[in-house]
Amino acid sequence: DFAEVIRAGLQDIAEIVSVTSLAKAREMLWAQRGKLDVVILDWSLPDGDARALLDEISDTQPQARILGLSSDANRIRDARVTVDLVKSRTELSTIINCVVGNRAKAS
Repeated sequence: DFAEVIRAGLQDIAEIVSVTSLAKAREMLWAQRGKLDVVILDWSLPDGDARALLDEISDTQPQARILGLSSDANRIRDARVTVDLVKSRTELSTIINCVVGNRAKAS
């Protein structure tokens, strides 16, 4: 449901590619090699923790900003992630600002 809210909020701003598993994310990262400007990761995926994708994102999308989404406010931060957002505390406008590059409201 959260992915659909983000998709609706960004539909006029960006082309969205959405996947729901680590396996599909890996396929998409290699298929879109060098084409993604922003990667939004929901850390909890059905087949594992999306943190496992960080090296592959660095390899395939070196210019991409990484936005992490979590329901856990105490999640360990990673320097490769541009901004970590907590789903329950983040408004859609903040996510949109992060995607277009205005991180002033991000936390």
